[in-house]
Amino acid sequence: MRHEIIKRFVWAFVIIPVLSNWSFSRLQEKPREKIDAISQEIVTLKDKAGQIAIDSETKAIYDLKLLEPRFYIDLNFVFMETTKTNSEIDSTPTIRVQDGSAANLYGGSKLQDLTYHISIIPHVIEGKGVKIKVQYTIEPQMKAPLEIILTIGNSESAVIELMENKSKDSKLMLKITPLIIKVGPIEAYPVDIKSLNLEDSILTMNDELVIAKGSLRAESDKNEIFIYFFARGKGLYVISFKPFEGAEKKGVASDNVLRMKYGEDYFEWTSRDSILPKGKWPVWVRRNPQFDFAGKTGGLLSTKNGYAGILTDTETMLKKFFKKN
Repeated sequence: MRHEIIKRFVWAFVIIPVLSNWSFSRLQEKPREKIDAISQEIVTLKDKAGQIAIDSETKAIYDLKLLEPRFYIDLNFVFMETTKTNSEIDSTPTIRVQDGSAANLYGGSKLQDLTYHISIIPHVIEGKGVKIKVQYTIEPQMKAPLEIILTIGNSESAVIELMENKSKDSKLMLKITPLIIKVGPIEAYPVDIKSLNLEDSILTMNDELVIAKGSLRAESDKNEIFIYFFARGKGLYVISFKPFEGAEKKGVASDNVLRMKYGEDYFEWTSRDSILPKGKWPVWVRRNPQFDFAGKTGGLLSTKNGYAGILTDTETMLKKFFKKN
């Protein structure tokens, strides 16, 4: 167990739920300090006939994070007041915080006449445990916030002295124990896909250009269905809901929207109805930046910026888009 003694009014914690010995006025989590550089401005897209209109805020920064493991930290606290002869436990709260996110707490203690505001941000440090950054103020004792940083091993504990009460000849101590929880990544759609419909769909790039619009439909006895599209200046992209040769997990299908990020480009394909049944499912993508457009339209959905189509055979797809004749 690691011990750290702090001789000032230091409160290094974050609290949750309903506790009989503590009162809370607000608890909230904030997003990561740094997110992917994806535009979050609202965009409206319409076709010439005015029949397709989409008002959407980019959700890639959320859905695409599901492709990688996510880490949460359960922070277990034990608050206690100690004297030379006795130790009394005040409370034992627990909170779960996402790695890199912040939680804020406002409240008060039954053991001391004070109120507090604490902000805590935990980060998982591979091979070391959890680095915890805490900013705090205690009133009326403190007029400006202070900061403390602790690094604690996973499932290990650190005990710190929060406050000394000379009139009672006692100290308020806090024991912190973090537990790292790994979640995800999301798994592939578990059922064979024999048919796929994208009704009244629209495909956009970087929330600016319409690449394709219209409906795509296909059926396959082999569970081999590939959506593909060509974007001028970028090349050809082939999409599947299961792994295939040369493909990488680059997108997420959720309800009626398929989102993917390839390099610096973000694509969003929206259909009138759900693309796959309820859930969030990974999407595999393979790109051919040298694909020869040669004036083709793909035979289905085309615009001045590109086109889209659908295939139901792996060998045909590989030969057509990735292998020389």
